[in-house]
Amino acid sequence: MTKSNYLERLKQLLDEYNMIESHKEDIIKDYDTLWQEYQELNMMDMDIVEKLGHPEVIIDSLTEGFTKKEILNKRKKQSSQQKFIALTPFIALFMFFGLGFLVENGFMYAWVSFLLIPMSAIILQGPSNIIQKLTALSPFIAIILYIPILGFYFDLWHPGWLVFLLTAILGGLSHPKLFYRIFISGGLLLTSIIYLILEVWMNLGSLMITESIQLPYSTFVFLPVILILLWIWFSQIIKNGIPYLILLLLSTFIFLFLSIQYDLWLIAWLVFFSVPIYAIVRHTKKEEKLIALMPLISTILFMLIGYFFNGWAFGWLVYLFIPMVAIIKGK
Repeated sequence: MTKSNYLERLKQLLDEYNMIESHKEDIIKDYDTLWQEYQELNMMDMDIVEKLGHPEVIIDSLTEGFTKKEILNKRKKQSSQQKFIALTPFIALFMFFGLGFLVENGFMYAWVSFLLIPMSAIILQGPSNIIQKLTALSPFIAIILYIPILGFYFDLWHPGWLVFLLTAILGGLSHPKLFYRIFISGGLLLTSIIYLILEVWMNLGSLMITESIQLPYSTFVFLPVILILLWIWFSQIIKNGIPYLILLLLSTFIFLFLSIQYDLWLIAWLVFFSVPIYAIVRHTKKEEKLIALMPLISTILFMLIGYFFNGWAFGWLVYLFIPMVAIIKGK
């Protein structure tokens, strides 16, 4: 390494830090002077580099107290993102009332505005992997597609519910094993297409479960995929602990009992929240438990208020507990 190479590399490394130019120039001049002094002692370039220290080695001591520009830019970006996320509850409120009062039957759709709160956090500070980010967003995308658009607007409640398989299809792409990625994602996508063909064009009829509940025969096309997915799921649950398996089996029994016996399909699915609630209580740090639980608690409250008290119009207010708790309990 020659003198010019050495000083140029040193300057490149210094330029990465938030340091005033005059300070950088002083450091370069000092090392320029030292190099000349060692040259006057008839030292070889290689020996001078060893004497002064390689730029990559000495840069930490030369920049002590200074921060890299990359880190400062990242912090600035994160700060802006956090400010926007903190503002989303208020943005959602404006959107809610704007859609509600300005659009005909707007309150039927306006509650979707509050999905902006979790979605903004996932988009801005969620997983960096695009598949994982889309998987995290997919439940909210499915709700927006299903209820306001396919449901209320096009009256396609059935078979519009297929959009909820989007989460499983995207989630399958994140599996570390190629076989499972192909089977879960490809299998569900192919099965959904076959189901649509059988249900929409062939109309195979329905199996009567109760007087008010009928199961289309075309739905059974999902059975092979569901059984294999359950086997994979059970395998993972058993590895992570028997309590998860017990909770899952108990939740499934309670769900089917409440749904079939009391026709509570709309809210009975909430019993499955026992699995993530148990996982959060068991594995999350004490000071972060309530923050992690609030989305689940808010959803349970929203569904109960809406179903039992017909409070869908104001029940959405419980979702404000999510940012409130995060602000109070967060660091």
